[in-house]
Amino acid sequence: MPESAVSAWDIRNPPPRTAVIAQPGPDPGDPRLKELRERYAQMQSPMTEHAHWRREFVEAELRTNRFRADNCYLWQLRSMGESARLKYYLYARYLAATGGDELLSTLGEDGAFGAIAFQYATAPTLSRDLLDSVGELLFLDRQWGLRDRTGFSVVDIGAGYGRMAHRMGQAMSGLERYYCLDAVPESTFVCDWYLRFRGIDRAASVPLDELGSLDGTSPELAIATHSLSEMPFRAVQAWIHWLAEHEVDSLLVVPNENNRLLSLEGPGVRGDCSPLLARFGYWLRVDEPVICDPDIRALTGVYERFLLFERAR
Repeated sequence: MPESAVSAWDIRNPPPRTAVIAQPGPDPGDPRLKELRERYAQMQSPMTEHAHWRREFVEAELRTNRFRADNCYLWQLRSMGESARLKYYLYARYLAATGGDELLSTLGEDGAFGAIAFQYATAPTLSRDLLDSVGELLFLDRQWGLRDRTGFSVVDIGAGYGRMAHRMGQAMSGLERYYCLDAVPESTFVCDWYLRFRGIDRAASVPLDELGSLDGTSPELAIATHSLSEMPFRAVQAWIHWLAEHEVDSLLVVPNENNRLLSLEGPGVRGDCSPLLARFGYWLRVDEPVICDPDIRALTGVYERFLLFERAR
């Protein structure tokens, strides 16, 4: 990292958190959400089978006016504990040293909708949303040539509130279209609202029962961040089958279990999805820690890995 960048990172006596923006989120009483719930409930698809994202779990975890808080979408304080502010800082220093300094500064974080965000004297305001997104963008640039691509499309499986669609839409001028897919109606609803709020017109939240609208498209890249690991085997199989049918050549997976992609069948019951990926022609090309520096990895507790699969032709 250049000396100027090092001198800019200072943690002396800042306020510990950003003020949470008093911005109303999507209305939980919106008829659109009720409609999506009814439509998804009527679907006969393995994609709608849930072992983790059951209705009672979503109702306990998700508040639509604070959908970026520490919740089912993104563990923040729960994953980093009382030292979260210091760990965010170390995580950001690592990203800056590996090429992410400009992204951290330009993408920014405003703390909207409950995001846990920390301020520093001269360093950018940091959130887990920003840190994870920058790490994923840097990985895709290193291993997939993201910055050099033009006219490419992405499909995001289990897109949540649209975190990565927002960040990639901000950062990558070569992005043509970003499709957010989710089998949870609340996620489809919130994601659609959030993308419009952020003005990301190259991204769309596609309802699950409208997947047919993507027939004839062949996105170059699929992203599944902490989503496949929360699905039953039949749902994972349906999604991988869909990717193969649409000739999606590259698949980035961030599993919940280090470098193992396991399905979730029920409490403590998991299945190995590796043979499933191979069956549909997806072979592991890159297996890399999210944080390669072993000391920063241990200090932050970020042990996740990036798994990049390529489809054999």
